[in-house]
Amino acid sequence: MLKEVQTFANVNTAWLREHLVAAKLTSPAEGELRACAIYAAVAGAQIIARSRSDVKLFDELIESYRRMGLLPI
Repeated sequence: MLKEVQTFANVNTAWLREHLVAAKLTSPAEGELRACAIYAAVAGAQIIARSRSDVKLFDELIESYRRMGLLPI
């Protein structure tokens, strides 16, 4: 199962990196790190919202990340 989780994360961060670079939101050199940071932020928001049984909290956290510049608009 660990391999599947790692593959899922790798596929998603690679896709995200590709799109961030294509949109010129990050340089190719920093794309991997930015993609991993965004992936971690979204995963963290999911964990927090689920632990509180509050789907609205997920949306609020994502919006707060955008306002702070952590996620592209």
